[in-house]
Amino acid sequence: MKNLLLILLISSFLFSHAQSESEDIYGDAFVPFGMLMRDVIDASGQDRLDAIDHIFEAIDNNTTEADLLSIPSVYFLKARELAYQGKHDEAFDIAKKIRKISPTIVSYLLPESRSWSFSLGYTTDGFVNWIKGDSELAKTYFDSANMYFSDGFYANYYMGWILQNEKNYEKALEYYTRAENGVSVIKFDWAQLYFKKGVIFHTMKLYNQAVDSYTKSIEKFPICRTFYERGKVYYFSASYQDKSLAYNDFQSIVENCPNYENLGMAYSYVAENYYAKQQNSKSAEYYRKAFELQGNFIDAGSASMVYYVMKDWNNTISWATKAINASRNVTNPNIRALGDFYFYRGYANWSLKRMDATVNDLQKARSYGNKTADQYLTQYFNK
Repeated sequence: MKNLLLILLISSFLFSHAQSESEDIYGDAFVPFGMLMRDVIDASGQDRLDAIDHIFEAIDNNTTEADLLSIPSVYFLKARELAYQGKHDEAFDIAKKIRKISPTIVSYLLPESRSWSFSLGYTTDGFVNWIKGDSELAKTYFDSANMYFSDGFYANYYMGWILQNEKNYEKALEYYTRAENGVSVIKFDWAQLYFKKGVIFHTMKLYNQAVDSYTKSIEKFPICRTFYERGKVYYFSASYQDKSLAYNDFQSIVENCPNYENLGMAYSYVAENYYAKQQNSKSAEYYRKAFELQGNFIDAGSASMVYYVMKDWNNTISWATKAINASRNVTNPNIRALGDFYFYRGYANWSLKRMDATVNDLQKARSYGNKTADQYLTQYFNK
């Protein structure tokens, strides 16, 4: 209860100082000098460090008690960026500064603010050690941080992250849930928190909870991989019979994530959706795009299937050939799919009256178990 009171008072101090037009952007985060903090939130890397320095310049020139109370959190953001850049010693120095901060009047009114500063200082030490690769020492610091202030966002968030990496999912969820009681100024961090909870629930096959967490992540800060992971839950889980939810997420990736690492898979899912809607030209287009990105023979073969349905024989032959050639690079290709692709090409050759090529392809398809090819060879070619 005391920690909750402190968080609420911290927020009220800093909200009163933020620009009114910033309220919708910052949500429930505490923000010193609203317009300056917007730059910190929107930036990353060196740009964020520069924006943080501007915050300190403003505080030096016009200090209020609200600003003093915000200094530890701004320092933490600076230390985090320095740690990401490999400037570990500078980040450790900032951790020491944070623990020395003791706002004057605010400390008198809110004695727990001192504990909060200590907690964030130890959180900074923990984070830097984690970035350096010492997870055990990092956990020790995060435990110390929680001894001083148990509702800190970052100590619990990063502790949960470490435990998740160790596959201690139940414990990780405990820390992530505690982090939700804290305060963070960066919406991306909230998105990451909910994303990681979603991954745990997904791993534990708790699909409804996974979707809820992924959705909260998207609401905080839409990230391509969150749409993809939520789309996979919608697509593969028996809990969701309506696949349109999955296709909507994959469509979002196709439209907004040109550099996403799983864009090729998203293309495949979108192509499947267009095929189900009998929008064959669009389906073939996206299967081709998927193949161009992934080189997966199934995507090329699926394009040949669509062209087969469209009776576009030249493209059927072209894309079936691409699929067959690409399959040679696969150790254990899907035999049934290969049989289908040989059949599509054989039928297209037949339609173009290329009889020798037809027989060769249908015989190959039959060898891979394609029963339709076997029927055609027996009925029409006496083979």
